[in-house]
Amino acid sequence: MRGLRLNRRRLIKLMSVVTAINNLEFVRRGEVMRGEVPVVKLERLRDSLLSGQGVLNYTLSGRTGTKGESLLACLIEGKLVLQCQRCLEALEYPLHIASTLKVAEDVTEFDDLEGEDESVDSVPASVAMDVLALVEEEILLNLPLAPMHAPEVCRGAAQAVGNERVNPFSALAALKGKL
Repeated sequence: MRGLRLNRRRLIKLMSVVTAINNLEFVRRGEVMRGEVPVVKLERLRDSLLSGQGVLNYTLSGRTGTKGESLLACLIEGKLVLQCQRCLEALEYPLHIASTLKVAEDVTEFDDLEGEDESVDSVPASVAMDVLALVEEEILLNLPLAPMHAPEVCRGAAQAVGNERVNPFSALAALKGKL
């Protein structure tokens, strides 16, 4: 039994090290990859975050579509700490992304978009697709442009309501009169 545990641990370690896959073979075999990545390891995402704390879970699975197309299903879950653009305080943002990506074997497949499902994006076929880069790209594409707390819990919204009648340009009007 002890030898089995060691092999299982080794397998888990190997799977966590694998960050590149042949996406066409992955789809053809109907493989599934599950993993987790610390938020701090996603370098391009750092600029959008207030804090790099937390871990994100992802599942990547390959399948063939109804028209014979190669598809990757990507599921990403976790929590990010963003900055509320109203009060500038920490905003815990629950992340749940479920996307379907078509693996395009030829460059012309990117051009032929007429009649395609707009909810399915395309990625190029690759013998060494970086899984973590794909996960990070999906997160970046799904982040809100201006994350904000709900108005009833945001300190900035309460201040804005209290100062609603103050014209922000009144100071400029006073200066204009002096010139």
